[in-house]
Amino acid sequence: MTKKIAIIGAGKMAQAHLDVLVGMDDVEVVGVYSRTLNNAELLAKQYDINVVATSVSHLYEKTEADGVVIAVSENATAVVCQTAFQYPWKLLIEKPLGINLIECKKIINEAFSSKAEAFVALNRRNYGSVSDAYALLNEINDETRIITIKDQEAPILAREAGRDELVISNWHFANSIHLIDLFTVFARGDVSRIRNIIPWKGNGTMLTHSVIEFTSGDIGIYHSLWDAPGPWAVEIETKTLRLAMQPLEALSVQKFPSRHCEVARGHKNDNKFKPGFYIQMSKFLDSIDEKKTSLCTLDEYLSTATLVNSLYRDREYALGD
Repeated sequence: MTKKIAIIGAGKMAQAHLDVLVGMDDVEVVGVYSRTLNNAELLAKQYDINVVATSVSHLYEKTEADGVVIAVSENATAVVCQTAFQYPWKLLIEKPLGINLIECKKIINEAFSSKAEAFVALNRRNYGSVSDAYALLNEINDETRIITIKDQEAPILAREAGRDELVISNWHFANSIHLIDLFTVFARGDVSRIRNIIPWKGNGTMLTHSVIEFTSGDIGIYHSLWDAPGPWAVEIETKTLRLAMQPLEALSVQKFPSRHCEVARGHKNDNKFKPGFYIQMSKFLDSIDEKKTSLCTLDEYLSTATLVNSLYRDREYALGD
């Protein structure tokens, strides 16, 4: 049965989702809404979408879509979600879910109150490299994992690009969440302790360095650089295996006692589309068919958002809160 998908938003992220959707079988993009009508009309013409709605309510009433992708600016997400939660479509919402943790909790509470079925689009969870690394680690599930994540953020460039100042002041929540979420993917158990050894001191901080302890015995090491050069990178070490992703789309594998690193080839759909988007959308379509999916749930997202908040506190120790 053909699934009817609607889009809210008309920017680059909306286009990235549409690039995937228009090439999928048994999918019809039935409508688009953007607060800037001209942008929605241009997108509809580019992707041959019949309905250009004038509001979120109008979008559902005209399409009765099975699913909706929300890809709007950070400061518009809360308002859009509040209306979208009132309709019986499944929702895939682009991260971040709100400006900060307070707004995130408000959005999630509204979703639960409305009994909305919503997922958060954390596409890096769905990279081929991440899936391959996860599978390799599950083969040695009895070994402790040391997960090191290196983050680099440049809010100064975001400001030069004209990004909203409120978003920039919460840039760790808007952008660092991409990487910090991978702790929740690879580490087992719950966070038991966080040591912010070089803590966040607000604007002007160049470096943070934290150690995260999990109830499973796994250890997370988070190292971030701000307005300074550095790569995004993930390394996972166990007694017998070392995995490295730098860039994140590529995976290298080293097995003890070998000194040789085998570099995995990129995944087809990660090369063809924005990485992670094809698998992510396939999972969203599965959810519409009531199939089990590993998309990020609201509860899982809240755990990641809470971890982000703890790592960016102006104090040395945050004990699992």
